[in-house]
Amino acid sequence: MAQSHLDALAERFQKTLARGERIVDAIVAEMNWLTPADGVTKATLLFELLAESTRSEAIAKNLQSHSRRMRELVAKVLRQGQAQGEIDPALDPETTAAVLISLMDGARTLALRDCEIDPHQAAAVYDLLIRRSVGWPRPAPVPSPPLGDS
Repeated sequence: MAQSHLDALAERFQKTLARGERIVDAIVAEMNWLTPADGVTKATLLFELLAESTRSEAIAKNLQSHSRRMRELVAKVLRQGQAQGEIDPALDPETTAAVLISLMDGARTLALRDCEIDPHQAAAVYDLLIRRSVGWPRPAPVPSPPLGDS
């Protein structure tokens, strides 16, 4: 299951990039793919695995291996973006990949933490966060409405 997740992630990145889209757009598209649909289901499975990894060395090793391969994939995409001048060259790709993956994991918690937050509005906030933190050159600041306003 973990390998099929990585394969699907790699395929989504490749399709986005094959269309000639910017690297940061591929990262944002992945965040949007994770956010609105069945957030509770995805979050529940993730948290079950994380919790079980504290009790089972075998699950911990599998989870860490999967996380490492995912980080390597995202770091590769970030390096490509740096080479193309689209991703901030000052960022370490490995660390940035780990942080982005954690942000994506955190996005899955939103439906559990506060079911009243509009997932599409949250996706727009994630979009701004990613573009402003890793995009290069830096985009001009765009005012966004306060969370909760419709």
